[in-house]
Amino acid sequence: MLWHFLTGSLQEIQQVAGMFGMNFWSDDGYLTHSLRTVILDRKGQLAANLEGNQFTAEELGDLVERVIKE
Repeated sequence: MLWHFLTGSLQEIQQVAGMFGMNFWSDDGYLTHSLRTVILDRKGQLAANLEGNQFTAEELGDLVERVIKE
């Protein structure tokens, strides 16, 4: 699996973090977040936004596989 991390200007990071219920403090470099799993499609568009952890690894894998095939 390939991981991608959020990079960009301070304003861009704050904007994206806010979209996903995350808080970012630039002075300290801290990032806090809710328990959320976000899946983006190949175009970078939001394909799934799962809150909590009430899904199995198999369910998550099936969802990712469907998104990849689209």
